[in-house]
Amino acid sequence: MKFLLFILFISLNYGNSNDREDNKFSHNQQLSMTVHHLKGVTIPSYSYTNKFKYTFKKNIIADLNIHSRYFINTYSHIWNSKTFSRSSITMDAGINYYPFNNGIFNIEGRTFHDQFGNNNQIISLGVLGFQIKNIYNSKSY
Repeated sequence: MKFLLFILFISLNYGNSNDREDNKFSHNQQLSMTVHHLKGVTIPSYSYTNKFKYTFKKNIIADLNIHSRYFINTYSHIWNSKTFSRSSITMDAGINYYPFNNGIFNIEGRTFHDQFGNNNQIISLGVLGFQIKNIYNSKSY
């Protein structure tokens, strides 16, 4: 193998959603640490995610995810301290529609944004939570 990529992923979840049926709003937080090993360089990264979800009806769910990631320079004593040390913030928001009132088939509209101006929107079809077909995809607007 020309490139060896080793990933170790550790994740902690915390949320405040209730199992009551009348609770329409939920919030979940996730803190994770990942170690990448690529071309002989170990690059740890940390990410923190806030997930907000609101259920309009049983079959229409809106969500908002805010991700912040930070890549750490493990060789700052040898290289410039700015190499690999950077943070990034991304956000995505979407609406899922389940026409048959089950979790098997859904139509999703989602928009993605990051701090570098990379924005796109998608409309897709999904089965069992997996995206199977893009109906619409805009690269940037």
